[in-house]
Amino acid sequence: NYNFSCFLHSDSCHHHHHHHHHHHHHHHHHHHNDRAAMNVIVTTPITIILLLIRRSTYLYITKIIITNTTTPPPPHYHHRRHHNRRRHHHHYHYHYHYHHHHQRRRRRRRHRHHHHHHHHHHHVFRHCNWHKVL
Repeated sequence: NYNFSCFLHSDSCHHHHHHHHHHHHHHHHHHHNDRAAMNVIVTTPITIILLLIRRSTYLYITKIIITNTTTPPPPHYHHRRHHNRRRHHHHYHYHYHYHHHHQRRRRRRRHRHHHHHHHHHHHVFRHCNWHKVL
């Protein structure tokens, strides 16, 4: 069965030290300090309803339906590559697109890679990666 681990962090922490080109969709980077991780061991077939409450009573209910055990079938798979070359650990993330509650107002920031001050948008999105648990 699969270890379904979801990381949930807010949008205010994801543009630190990567070169943000504006045509990439959402390359949300993990910052290991700001992350609420939940691990759910999934036996199939099952319907998981995860209730995640983030720090401003942000609550959303997720229903994930897993059908078979051989390959994990969640929608909108893409393998995201990190831009910063120092630590590139390649996770395989599954973005559920009905979770992206952040609206698309990416401002055109100029590419100065020093002194990123954090704008605190409270947009919460989730990265789900699936790895096989034997």
